[in-house]
Amino acid sequence: MVTLGQLTALLSGEIQSWSRLGGDSVPISLHAPQSWDGEIRRLNGSTKLAEAILHEDLTELADNVADDVGALGLMPFSALGNAVPLVISGACGLATPATRDTIRAEDYPITHPIFLSRKGVDQPKIVRDFIVFARSPAAQDVIRAAGFVDQAIGRVGFERQGDRIANAVLAAGSDPAEIKDVQSMIATLLNAERLTLTFRFRDGSSELDLQSQSNIQRLADAISRGEFENQQIMFVGFSDGVGPKDGNIRLSDRRARAVRRAVAARVSGSNTDFDVAAFGELMPMACDDTPWGGRVNRRVEVWVKPLEITR
Repeated sequence: MVTLGQLTALLSGEIQSWSRLGGDSVPISLHAPQSWDGEIRRLNGSTKLAEAILHEDLTELADNVADDVGALGLMPFSALGNAVPLVISGACGLATPATRDTIRAEDYPITHPIFLSRKGVDQPKIVRDFIVFARSPAAQDVIRAAGFVDQAIGRVGFERQGDRIANAVLAAGSDPAEIKDVQSMIATLLNAERLTLTFRFRDGSSELDLQSQSNIQRLADAISRGEFENQQIMFVGFSDGVGPKDGNIRLSDRRARAVRRAVAARVSGSNTDFDVAAFGELMPMACDDTPWGGRVNRRVEVWVKPLEITR
């Protein structure tokens, strides 16, 4: 488990032994795909990448990392093989593992969404059809087979939220009012499932980022197809920990209501109930000490439960 700052130091060669991070005195060997120069620069910013062993074959890369106790590899999640994905944490101790669900929800910091867009309006029909297909449920198996994390909308049950609930309980401490708020949140989300589709916002604004703007239509399409028939969809707002608690609750409520309106405006012919809840800074996903951590915490999650439970 490393912080983003430590990861930068690892990639730049500033840290050359795992002993600097509390591990054994083993030198670090960096591995990367032959064709990833652009991706590495995007990940590591202006910091120069340390000398790395480059691989044309991703299976070979993963095998080398798995067999070398001192290795650190950069590779697509789908090519992990027997290698172990890196857990990213913040200075406050909150950590996010790399899983297909955390990547889909953009909870994991090292994600890179790929967008397909048309330039102009007079594109060939085959281009328009391909973009429509890429967003369809039928395309998601193809996307996975091509080595990418697909955008199928998955569900994560409440029973799998243990670490996040524990973070909320720990943050509440012994304050009776905070504990009561946590209990209220748990009661609201109990028996519900979180969708692997999250809405996040540009820094310092209530404007959705590009991925979240796309998620509006993805969710509306799924609802219109009847995937959530006779279920309640809750848009649950959260914030970072900056500013007063009451203000953060109001802000997370406004954002949740804005997302609900945007989705509902694009839905047609569905017997789906919509609701809103807001809990401000109550369940942090990451530490607020980095720009990424604050962005991850400023979010609207989507939870679903059968209508009979809500009545």
